[in-house]
Amino acid sequence: MWQRELENLGFATIPAVLGLHEIQLFLTGLGKLVLPRTKAGIRHMFNHKSTAAFAQDVRLMAIACDVLRSKRNAVSCDPF
Repeated sequence: MWQRELENLGFATIPAVLGLHEIQLFLTGLGKLVLPRTKAGIRHMFNHKSTAAFAQDVRLMAIACDVLRSKRNAVSCDPF
């Protein structure tokens, strides 16, 4: 399982979490973003609809919660 890979390598690849169409929509949305360069940096991208929806996807949240070994809302974690 991917959990064993995570423990051994520090990262894991989890196939087929998202569909190809979902990934294409996300990448198209990213390509259209105009992000201001401020002290907050690239974190502004989480304010945009497409990236916020991606970050809050229940499938990705379930993986994040499993990795963090917590049932808390992982969206509040700062990735930087």
